[in-house]
Amino acid sequence: MMDGGVKGTYLEVMDTWAVAVGDCSLGALGFLDLHLLPKWHSSAEMASRPGILTDWPWKALGSFKGRAIFASGSPFAPVEYNGKMLVPGQANNAYIFPGLGLGLIMSGTIRVHDDMLLAASEALAEQLREEHFVKGSIYPPFKDIRNISARIAAKVAAKAYELGLATRLPQPKDLVKCAESSMYSPSYRSYR
Repeated sequence: MMDGGVKGTYLEVMDTWAVAVGDCSLGALGFLDLHLLPKWHSSAEMASRPGILTDWPWKALGSFKGRAIFASGSPFAPVEYNGKMLVPGQANNAYIFPGLGLGLIMSGTIRVHDDMLLAASEALAEQLREEHFVKGSIYPPFKDIRNISARIAAKVAAKAYELGLATRLPQPKDLVKCAESSMYSPSYRSYR
């Protein structure tokens, strides 16, 4: 029996609920089974062929007739399925943690609270637009990461002030501008 009162092995539960999971923690394939995705190779075969991961978005879309939501820690090129261009999401720590850290630093937070992580997640979700969903994305474009991080930092800092955990007083009037001005900008002089 699994948590929540659901009975059966992991594969039986996944099969019953028609859910497929591919876990690529640290770039190593953890679970992907031929039983669940007949068009995919077995876990053992996939794990022995590092290049096969480049086919994930295409195979996910094909296996689920275009109804897959795909995100990976690595970037993938857009995929065309039945004449529609879909953009695989990039789901990694670069979305949440830079903004979370900046929000903590700019507010001088003395302790991280669960509500700050929730605020960071909500700030990320707020930046999704209908055009992202239409393309199959569940994250805003990674090219906007500095803007995304500034807004996450502002929400995290606001939550820190709300919870009384911020030590940098008074609270800045515009937390987004404060975050933007606090960011490191890699600009280098040209010596030639």
